Amino acid sequence: MATIDLRKLLSHSLIASQRAPLRPADRPPLLNPQSLERLRGRLRSLRGLDERLFNGPPPLHAIFPPWSELGTARRWSELWRVLQNSGVRSEARWNKWGERERAGLLNAYAKMQATRLDGGGTVFSFVRKIDRLLPSRTYLLVDPALPRLVSEDQRTFHAAPWGLHTFEGSWRLVSSFKTYEREGNLHLTFARNRKGEWLADVDIDRHQGLGHVADVLLHALTREDTDPYEIREVLIRSCQLDPGYRVVRGQHRGRANA
Repeated sequence: MATIDLRKLLSHSLIASQRAPLRPADRPPLLNPQSLERLRGRLRSLRGLDERLFNGPPPLHAIFPPWSELGTARRWSELWRVLQNSGVRSEARWNKWGERERAGLLNAYAKMQATRLDGGGTVFSFVRKIDRLLPSRTYLLVDPALPRLVSEDQRTFHAAPWGLHTFEGSWRLVSSFKTYEREGNLHLTFARNRKGEWLADVDIDRHQGLGHVADVLLHALTREDTDPYEIREVLIRSCQLDPGYRVVRGQHRGRANA
């Protein structure tokens, strides 16, 4: 059986032979200029694919209305009232919330303002203060009359499961209702504490019924929650509602008229 002599393999003469120039006919095909250029092209394509897979496209950013417009434009008057009651009285305080949290709030505001109750007024007109903002849902302190009015308005709302909704602290879950739209329906889940205060967990579902079940399963599998920018598209496309902010790719946050 043949053996390999490592000393010969690594000898000076062998190394020197590797440095000797090769005639074109002896050059391996991989080292031909045409082959090298094709290889470089493939590497550039793979590098671009790697960047797209692992770095992804430029991030999305929301461009919001100017703070001064929120305080003066009629369309924002109810939101401005709630912001003031919630201690949000400056642009710096408004900007402390993340872009997706503010986007979720404007989504909820647009939908709640467009949903009127039999008892008079829009759903948002019964909001007192903002308790907490998340990208996928908004927690609002509401007038005690709102849960009753929603439960009695069966033309606008129907009872809905509340198993996926939880409340922290002393809040006790009481009821949950949805509007009837096939897409972009308003979902209100109410909780009450011992002081008699009412808290509404407000979210906008992409789909109704089995479609919503599929959305929930998808979020469970991907471990990703509802994206407010996707909800914005649903509101515009299916509900003909403009939440009042724009979404752009690859720009820093700014204002809607920037």
